[in-house]
Amino acid sequence: MFHNEGGKRFVNVIDRYPILNDGDHGVEWVDYDGDGAIDLSVTHGYSAVGGHFLFRNIMPAAQAARAINIMPLDAKGRPAKPGTEVRLYDGKKRILATRMVSTGGGYGAQSVTPLHFGLTSMDKVSVAVTWLTAQGRKAQWINNVRPADYRGRVLDVRQKP
Repeated sequence: MFHNEGGKRFVNVIDRYPILNDGDHGVEWVDYDGDGAIDLSVTHGYSAVGGHFLFRNIMPAAQAARAINIMPLDAKGRPAKPGTEVRLYDGKKRILATRMVSTGGGYGAQSVTPLHFGLTSMDKVSVAVTWLTAQGRKAQWINNVRPADYRGRVLDVRQKP
């Protein structure tokens, strides 16, 4: 694990704090405090006492706020199936980022958290969700989404029947 030293260099903190080198398989990226910066959760399950590390991603608030969280939901409002894809596009329909729904990031770690997208600006975006259906892949678009409108909350995208 590396710590960013003010944009000048990265320092290996495992050497500084050996307890952190006792990682496990349960790893999840999550914005646990809702500030827009993704934090890291790591379980410490192989010791006699267990444990759980939470590494906060501390960054300038203005930078952390440039994000949007999107939760794809099926037609009944349940979290979408693993494999559902979400893409963000800018105003010229150039792809900005892609995320895929999964059930977790590591052994012993599961998640139904929204998909997090860090952004370089708060300009409007288009959201394309590709659903896996019995008839094949189906894309659903939402245009002119203002990320600032979703600061501190999630954009739910429900699958059209």
